[in-house]
Amino acid sequence: LPYPVVAGFLAMIGAAVIKGAFKILLADKQGESEYVAVIISVFFALCVLGLKLKGIRTSLSAPILIVSLVSVFYGWAFWTGRGLEELAEEGWLSPASGHEVQPLQIFHQPLPNTWYEFAQAFYLAWPSFESFLLVLVATIMRALTIIAIESAYADEPYSVDEEMSSLGLATLLGGLCGGVPMNATSAMTDLNKEGIKGDPLAARYTVAIITLLHLGMWGSGIPLVDYLPRFLLGGLLMQMGGGMLMDWAFLVTRRLQRSGRMVIWGMILTSLFSDMTRGIACGTVVALGFVIIRFSKLEVLKYHVCGVHFRSGELYSSAQRAILKKYGDQTEVVGLTGFVFEGVAISLALYLKETIRHPDGEKPKRLIIDCA
Repeated sequence: LPYPVVAGFLAMIGAAVIKGAFKILLADKQGESEYVAVIISVFFALCVLGLKLKGIRTSLSAPILIVSLVSVFYGWAFWTGRGLEELAEEGWLSPASGHEVQPLQIFHQPLPNTWYEFAQAFYLAWPSFESFLLVLVATIMRALTIIAIESAYADEPYSVDEEMSSLGLATLLGGLCGGVPMNATSAMTDLNKEGIKGDPLAARYTVAIITLLHLGMWGSGIPLVDYLPRFLLGGLLMQMGGGMLMDWAFLVTRRLQRSGRMVIWGMILTSLFSDMTRGIACGTVVALGFVIIRFSKLEVLKYHVCGVHFRSGELYSSAQRAILKKYGDQTEVVGLTGFVFEGVAISLALYLKETIRHPDGEKPKRLIIDCA
C-alpha cells in the first residue's frame, strides 16, 4: 500500500474514535450534564495532547489528570450528597450494565437440544458485514504493529510468522473464554521497550504483573465502566483518537507532498461521512492515480547518439574506429535511466519510432537501447 494510504488509515481510526466519543457523550439527551461532560472531555484530551507536544509523555500526564478528575468528581458528589443512581440519572455516569453472568459462567449455559435450535443459534451468531470490516481493520492494525516491532528490534532475531501465530492462538483462546480480541496491550508495549534496552528480565516481570491485573479485573466481572464518569471515558477516547489524528494527519504531512495530504484528508472525510471501507478504497484509488501521474512524468531518456559519436570505456583499434566511422551513422544508441513505467513506455515507444525515421527517408540498420 502507498504510504499516504497507511497514514490515512491510521488517521481514519483516530477520527472514528473521536466520533465514537461524541456519540457516547451525547447519547443521553435527558441528562443534565451532557454539554458539561463534552467540555471536560475535550479539555482533558487537549491537555494531554498539548503536553505531548511539549515533550511530556502521555504515560505520565494522562494518569495524573485521570486521578485528579476522578478525585474532584467524587469529592463533589460526596459534598453534594449525590449517589450512584442519582449521578446516572443526571448523565454523569453510564447506566448500570446489569450483567449477572460472570465471564467464565458462559460454559454453564445450556446447549441447543435439537439440530434446528443449533442451526438457528448458529445463524444468529453468524457475523454481520460490519464484523468482517472490523476483522479487516484489526488485521491491518496487527500487521502494522508487527512491522513496527520488527523494525524496532533491528538486528535481533525476530520471527513475524511466529508472532502472528501466537497472536492468532491467543485470540482464539480468548474468544472461547468469552473475551474480546483487542489491540496490543500495555504489557506487549513494555516488553518491546525493555527488550530494546537489553533488560529482558524486567520486561517479563512487567508482562506478568500487567497480565495478572488484567486477568483479575476480567475474572472478577467488576463493571468498572459503571463507576467511571462518562466525561472520563469520552476524554480517554478523544485523547487516543486525537493522538492518532495528530500523528498521522498533521505531523506526518511534513514528510508528504500535497498529493499525499489530499489522500489522507480525503480518506478521513470519506470515513466520517460514509464508512472506513469506502475511505480505504477511495484513498487507494486516488493514491495509485497520483503514482501513475508521477511516473508518467519521469524523464527516462539519458542520452541519444549515433554510432559515430558513441563513446565507451573500451579502447578501439584503428580498424575498429574506421568501421565505426564508415558505418556508425547506421546505428542509433539510446540510453535509458530510472523506471520505464506504463505511461513513460508509451511516450518512449513513440520517440523511438520517430528516431528510426531520418528526414531523408533512410532508416538505421541497428537500434541499441542501453538500460545500464
